[in-house]
This record gives sequence, structure tokens and C-alpha cells, in this order.
Amino acid sequence: MEEKSQNSNRIWLIMVLVSFLLLTSLLVGWLLFRPQQKPTPQPTVSSAPNLIEYSSPKGEIIKILTPQKDTLVNSPISLKGQVRGTWSFEGSFPVVVLDANGKELVNSFATLNGDWMTTEYVPFTANLIFSKPETATGKIILKKDNPSDNRALDDQLEITVKF
Repeated sequence: MEEKSQNSNRIWLIMVLVSFLLLTSLLVGWLLFRPQQKPTPQPTVSSAPNLIEYSSPKGEIIKILTPQKDTLVNSPISLKGQVRGTWSFEGSFPVVVLDANGKELVNSFATLNGDWMTTEYVPFTANLIFSKPETATGKIILKKDNPSDNRALDDQLEITVKF
């Protein structure tokens, strides 16, 4: 009888150990392979009501706060808006101001103010200083920064202005 009791105790002990190992394995598996909760992305740019959306020849939307198309500008021009981080290279992109004859008044760059390593919109600014132009109109050209030799990746946005 004592032998039966010992066998029962062993079976009971083995069942407890197997159950413990099974539950531990399930817990470890759940901890390792559970779906990760991704943090809710926070917008990097506040939505400004005065932003006007312009489309480049390749369909890239650029949001301009100042100056708007066909507005009167003087030196210095305070260029402000939002572009996708991919429009820049290492946080900046070229900006050129031309008069109506195509004469270059200034060749500078705009700087992104935020995390530029994103496909989301990032605010940018540029301060463009130039001499008095000979024409009454001109344009500001925002160029996609393309450090590669692949001209197929070039893109730009032209904003006509009055001087």
C-alpha cells in the first residue's frame, strides 16, 4: 500500500512539474512574441490655417506661409512654410530668387526646423537678402535638394512675386 501511495505522490509531483513548465513556457512565449504596442505618432508640425499648398511639377505638395504667390516682397524676404523631410538633404534645400529677366538676385538655402529625417511635413525658414531688382516681378524657386547625379530626381517649385 505504501508503494501505491509513493507512486501516486510521484505521479502527482510529475503532473505539477509538467503543468508548471507548460505555464512558464506559455508565459515566456507570450512575453517574447506578443504584438508590440506602437506609440501614437505625434505630429511634428502644427497645422497653420494660413498655409497655402502648391504643387511641384512632379506632384510634391509644398505648403507656403510667406510669401504667397503674386504678393509684393522686399529684401529681405522671410520665406516660411513646410516641406516633407525628403525634400531636403541633411536639413536644408536650395532657394533662388530671380527677376523677370532670369537674373539671379540671391542663391541661398532654406533650413528645416525640426526632425528632417522623416517623410512628414517639417517647417522651414529662409532669410533672403538681395539688391533692388531691375524688373517689377520675379520668382522664388524652391529646389528639392538632390545630391545625386540622377537628374530624374530633380524637382522644384516656383512662386511668382512682385518687387
